Amino acid sequence: MAEKAIAMSKPTKLLLTIFITLLPIYVISYIYIANNRDITGKLLRVKTNTITAIKITNPTNNIILSKNEKGFVFSQPFAGIAADDDVIKKYFTLLSKLTVKRDLGAYDENAAQTFGITPASARIELQSSGKKTVFIVGKRNPVDPQNYIYVPEMRKLLLSENIIEMLCNTRPEDFRKRGLFTFDSGDVKAIEIQLLGARNLTFAKEAGDWYVRDVKAGREYLCDSADAQALAERAAKLLINDFAPLDKHIQLNNSGLKAPHASLLIATSSSPVHRLDIGNTYKDNLQYVALDGEVRGGISSQFLLQISTPTSAYFRTTLADFLPARLISFTSSSNSASEVIVTYDKQRGKWYRTAKKRRPFEDDKIDSFMNAIFSLKVGTFIFNEPLGTVEKEFSFYDRTGRLLMCLQIGGRYGDYIKAQLKGKRSVFGIEKGLVDKLDL
Repeated sequence: MAEKAIAMSKPTKLLLTIFITLLPIYVISYIYIANNRDITGKLLRVKTNTITAIKITNPTNNIILSKNEKGFVFSQPFAGIAADDDVIKKYFTLLSKLTVKRDLGAYDENAAQTFGITPASARIELQSSGKKTVFIVGKRNPVDPQNYIYVPEMRKLLLSENIIEMLCNTRPEDFRKRGLFTFDSGDVKAIEIQLLGARNLTFAKEAGDWYVRDVKAGREYLCDSADAQALAERAAKLLINDFAPLDKHIQLNNSGLKAPHASLLIATSSSPVHRLDIGNTYKDNLQYVALDGEVRGGISSQFLLQISTPTSAYFRTTLADFLPARLISFTSSSNSASEVIVTYDKQRGKWYRTAKKRRPFEDDKIDSFMNAIFSLKVGTFIFNEPLGTVEKEFSFYDRTGRLLMCLQIGGRYGDYIKAQLKGKRSVFGIEKGLVDKLDL
């Protein structure tokens, strides 16, 4: 039994010897792995609301922004000028979304140049809670849309999305407040456009409808709501493309703004009337701009082209300006004493007609009527005659009972039939052949 016990102990002694031999190797490996383990997750490891300073360095720019009680302001360049809060937020949002795609291990200074990490490399430096975070951006990964990034405080070489390359190449002017106005396009209630040596137009919004008035001709037209609102949108979101005229204190008389090529008077429901003047062209595609008598910079020449479009470009050309899918019921009536109001409603894709009794309505007739309604075009605007007697009237509703459109048909006007949208001032002339297709 003793010999058997001694024999059994040999494998045990062998295992014990192996364990003792490998233990130091295991410990050393564990320490190495702990210190060199892969980093995953977000590249930015601080909360953006704790960042108090940003420094962006690239071959052409050196930008320093510092945070005070009102927000971020420039320290360099444009010292003391406020940065655009929305741009700062978007910048931090993009930065915070960057992830570590791959951890390439400890930084090797001898191999740094291979990855494009040099003293001249673009970099982002952030101050947060008294600590500095630095990202030095190297070359692009030739295989994937990623960049090599060196993080000095971690002494790590990482791969992350190449959005960081774009963030490093941000220009100083990209952080400036480029918007000329602070109001929303929905607040705009009137725009007057004065074009040098040309027409003056006044756009006015009343009860949700836009009208344009040719001041010289004295005629008013119902606008296509989408086109008129797009004009208000372009004006409200007009951006400065070049700050040099402002920074260099260019004067009104040196920029063509004493006798501007165009002026806009913009009235809103929440602010006084603003005057925007557009002056001479410079740098081929920019024009000097002044707001309320002060030179503010240069805007794209495209804006002057956009507001110089013919007046007719804003006219209402179609009568039905709602999607057919929204229509769930409509009524039809005429001035005939024997005619009653007839209601048409749709249930499960089938149309029904209700006069004295309710009954299904023929598919081919309703299809023909719908095609006619959504094909109605304005042939002409009528200024010298009112609509007169309403011969027919069609009212269209959505599933909530909201009125989408009330079309009134009048008498003859030359080759046209007069028509009007109830509650709106303009009278139209519509081709008789189109009106005849509205018979049900």
